[in-house]
Amino acid sequence: MTSPAGQVYPITDVGVVAVTVEGGSEIVVLDADTLEPIAGSPFSTAYGPVAMAHDDFLDRLYVHCIATAGVPEESAVTVFDTSTAPWTEVAGSPFDIDVPAFRVAVDPVTGNLYGVSLSTFWGVEVGAEGFTHLPGSPGSFDDGGGSGLAVDPELRRLYFAERIFGMTQRLHALDLDTFAPAAGSPIDFGSGSAGDVVVNPLTGDIFMIDYASSRLLRATGSPFALGDACGSAEGCAIPDTETGLALDWERDRLFIPHLRDTENPDTVTGRLTVWDVSDPSAPTEVTDSSSRPELGYYPIWAAVY
Repeated sequence: MTSPAGQVYPITDVGVVAVTVEGGSEIVVLDADTLEPIAGSPFSTAYGPVAMAHDDFLDRLYVHCIATAGVPEESAVTVFDTSTAPWTEVAGSPFDIDVPAFRVAVDPVTGNLYGVSLSTFWGVEVGAEGFTHLPGSPGSFDDGGGSGLAVDPELRRLYFAERIFGMTQRLHALDLDTFAPAAGSPIDFGSGSAGDVVVNPLTGDIFMIDYASSRLLRATGSPFALGDACGSAEGCAIPDTETGLALDWERDRLFIPHLRDTENPDTVTGRLTVWDVSDPSAPTEVTDSSSRPELGYYPIWAAVY
């Protein structure tokens, strides 16, 4: 797929959505069209998978894991070769990494891997033997903690959400290479608890979840500013217990995992909702209580490629 500026991005013919499941050492992987498990799913990882990002050029899925429970500096990244069927783990994986991550993202132009946690944001070069920090990495937060993270290769932007102590939320835009703030950054979304962030590099539309009110918020990349969703800057109401957000920007679909069946809250089975965002200002759910696939206990994040 070619962007408005002429950048060519690889697109997988069959979209796949991968969901991490907390409390173990595996990820669940579904075909994005049929919502059925792919061959080999679930896949084993290092202990505690919490975040994922896919490099479409190298056919690599990076799964950031809490390799040693309670010691974020002893984290690890499990790396899968997604060109094989079933997927295989690359030689040397899992790789040690010295920074924690709540979310990670890949720059498809450089292959650099970025992450954000409650205390830091960071970027690393990916090498055959592991990871090397970029200049200025890691960075820290002044008065809040990081949550969602997304890379826009078109505008060369790193977006991350920040939860400010006292239940306010904002969205930052930084230069991918220098970490310098973009014009208009940060955007203040007011009261709430910022969660995951995704961006469509073809349109510049940015979506963010507010966990406190179970709403889907929107911003624009150029200019970097608040945008409407469902007719309001307050965004769209979504089923509660949401835990993540992933965008299939070829098919204009959002995937949102939930902790449990949103219409049967006494159950513990996680579910997935799918949203049509072909009109970014009017997201519409295309699944319902009978077609939301089960994801297992406590799904915590989704990634699409």
